[in-house]
Amino acid sequence: MTAVVALGVLGGMGPAACIDFQWKVLRATAAPTDAANFRVIADNDPGVPMRVAAAEGHGASPAAYLHAMAQRLVTQGATLLAMPCNTAHLFYAEAAASISVPWLHLIHEGAAAARASGAGTIGLLGSGPTVASGMYQRELEGLAVLTDPDGQPQVDAVIARVKGGDLGDGTRRLAQAAAARLVGLGARAVLLGCTELPLALADGDASVPVIDATDALARACVAALRKQIDAQH
Repeated sequence: MTAVVALGVLGGMGPAACIDFQWKVLRATAAPTDAANFRVIADNDPGVPMRVAAAEGHGASPAAYLHAMAQRLVTQGATLLAMPCNTAHLFYAEAAASISVPWLHLIHEGAAAARASGAGTIGLLGSGPTVASGMYQRELEGLAVLTDPDGQPQVDAVIARVKGGDLGDGTRRLAQAAAARLVGLGARAVLLGCTELPLALADGDASVPVIDATDALARACVAALRKQIDAQH
């Protein structure tokens, strides 16, 4: 398996989220032996220009940096790419231009998982720019998508705490409170639209299903790699 296909991961946004994504790929693969796992080439690069700052208009765009990262991963043997950062997908089109291998889209996969939950009203948690961009809302057209502008500072605090290495009970309580606010507004499922959030909030931590877009991307990557292998036989 490892000699035929490889997953290239554009990481560092943040580093813990990249590691969490790789663990979810490993778990979704459920290989019986080491050799039966997929090759993963991860560039866990914290030097990617800040996505939130760029989206808010006071920082450099990360698109060219991400494009170069993707090209390096392909050169190193990646046959499929994934980027475990929701906000970075604001720059996906430019970053992915002319890249020669498939690059799965986190927003698409996360939204597909939300649809599959069967919930008609989805509460969205994510960074301010991700929520404001409408990326998930467009992918979830036909469903009600709830956001909580008044609670956004609380969500941003959770993201910042996770990036700072604080995965303690206080961070988890903040995340649970943010989800509870959305449930109070009528959400029948909560979608985690930031890759830091699954490190602070899990399914079972709210009174409705919690949908992890990172996990959805990992599962989609495993399925796509298996299809690549099948196509080569």
